Amino acid sequence: MRERDTPPRADTRPRPLDGCQDAPKLLAEWFWIDRWMGSSAFLMPLGPRGLYREMLSQAWRRGARLPNDHAAIRRAVGCTTREWTRYWPQIQQYWRVEGVWLVNETQQEVYNDARARQHRASQHGRRGAAARWHPDNPRSAQAPPEHRPPSLSPDLQRRSSRETKESQRSATRDGRT
Repeated sequence: MRERDTPPRADTRPRPLDGCQDAPKLLAEWFWIDRWMGSSAFLMPLGPRGLYREMLSQAWRRGARLPNDHAAIRRAVGCTTREWTRYWPQIQQYWRVEGVWLVNETQQEVYNDARARQHRASQHGRRGAAARWHPDNPRSAQAPPEHRPPSLSPDLQRRSSRETKESQRSATRDGRT
């Protein structure tokens, strides 16, 4: 079964606002500028548009969903109660309640695509590493590590032995030995 065909998890508990704990984070948000500029949300005034973008960014960090808790969302996006009361009615149409979550369908589509790409890249890397380091691969053979310091060049060996002899002679003259 492919990853995108898997049924949604039964877990409907809200996750903390600090991110997803069950999978590696997607550290960069995919933002399709042409798609954004062609959307009806782009036509909103700057205030509600800014709140909407902030909510999308916060949702991305949390697996493309936000807890359906307006106070928690306001804190996460840095929005005052007055701003929320003024702008939320204008952007509410772009969010859907799913259990205890608020989700944006377009963002979920983009997020799921990004997760699938991440998974495929990870699998390709794993297969490549397994092939590279497989015991039957002659290119994976490595020389055993040497447990002795590298030898000095002949010039350095002569200079080193000369300095050692000179320091021994001077120690003998000074009466240290």
